[in-house]
Amino acid sequence: VRGLDSGHPDLVALERRVADAQRAAREAQADALLARARQLLVDAERLGRERETLDAAVREREAELIEHGAPEARVALRALEARQADEGQRRSQALAEAVGWLHRALAIAPEHAPARSALADYFVARMLEAEADGDQAETEAALAQARAFDDGQRTRLLDGLVTVELPRWCQL
Repeated sequence: VRGLDSGHPDLVALERRVADAQRAAREAQADALLARARQLLVDAERLGRERETLDAAVREREAELIEHGAPEARVALRALEARQADEGQRRSQALAEAVGWLHRALAIAPEHAPARSALADYFVARMLEAEADGDQAETEAALAQARAFDDGQRTRLLDGLVTVELPRWCQL
């Protein structure tokens, strides 16, 4: 604490209070970033569900095109595929932005447990998605990231000792 005599009897207590106040301020900033990230993750989940609906519609149009070969079916299919690609891009952007906010939150408050936990949860979700998609490399990468941020609460999951039920939109 600047301005106090180094021999002041309350200097240590004041320094501790200042450090606690600074930590609390960093954690509050981190919590605000976590809130932003959570909203983006909610948006990404919604986009994933919408993409599932589009996937089903694309499959239906493809079947119609194979069965009837009508030009209008091809036009409708192309429009659905364009929407499907757009939804996928928007979801990817939301996930990328969310993980950026999560990392910023941890950088601001490295000892803030909710920031580490949110990152671990994010990478567990990516791991489960990649596993459901059959992407072994992406699964292993997300597993490594999840382990790096895990505080021990997810050990059984990360070691493959529990069964996880994926959200419906992940089960394509």
